[in-house]
Amino acid sequence: MAIQHAQFGAYVASLGDEILSQMNRVRHLIGNRHWQSDGHHKEYLLNHVLRRHIPAGCEVSRGFVVDPRAAAACSREQDLLVVDTSREAPLFNQGGLCIALPQSVLACVSVKTSLEKRSVDDAVEGLDSVKTLMSEANIDPSDVWCGAYFCELAESVRKRPEKVLEYVQEAIEQRRPHVLPDADALPGLDMLCDASEVAVRVRRGTSAQEAPRVLGYSCDGLATSVLVSSLISHVSACRSGQPAHFSDLMRRPEIKRIGPEEGIELTWD
Repeated sequence: MAIQHAQFGAYVASLGDEILSQMNRVRHLIGNRHWQSDGHHKEYLLNHVLRRHIPAGCEVSRGFVVDPRAAAACSREQDLLVVDTSREAPLFNQGGLCIALPQSVLACVSVKTSLEKRSVDDAVEGLDSVKTLMSEANIDPSDVWCGAYFCELAESVRKRPEKVLEYVQEAIEQRRPHVLPDADALPGLDMLCDASEVAVRVRRGTSAQEAPRVLGYSCDGLATSVLVSSLISHVSACRSGQPAHFSDLMRRPEIKRIGPEEGIELTWD
């Protein structure tokens, strides 16, 4: 019997509830101390959920992307790296650290504590190091999905959530984007969210003449699920040519637009 749309949406939403409940459990025990351990725990929780839902033949790990044809071609360390091991085995995969070739990388995620301008800038810079390496290796940067996950909102963003769109716009525009002539290519970031309330998506243009746009969403507790579903959908599309049904989560009525309805256009010289 087919799973009804409402039941399926509730299941996907529960993935975010699972991560949030375990994050809060750790915070209740250690409070505001030992934030490095707390951060690693959040990476582990996201890793655990992704491992249960990505197709077989994919590895999820902390790691780097390198191009052996160029001595200096190494990305910044990625908190979560999704690698298609059916294409090519990583150069190194041991002790929770993976070093992969660009043609086998499907996605990467930067995990931060607080969603504020400085942390958005740092996340986009780190993720863009992968997009840059892909471009320099003559691989379409849009082949890798890049997301940023923040455990909580800064107070300024909590009061005015649409500020996140400005942060993303500025973080992308201040870096020289490695965008191919292809309309499918994207700069630095595909999606950003905090653990609960806000998600931002960078949408590619529908033609070579249309610039990418930054779109904001109020998620009513579903932000983690939105990011996870978007990543899984990209991985499934890369592996099978068909998007996963996880992408249906964006159609839930609880998820509403914030900021300009048409989004903010990204421009650069």
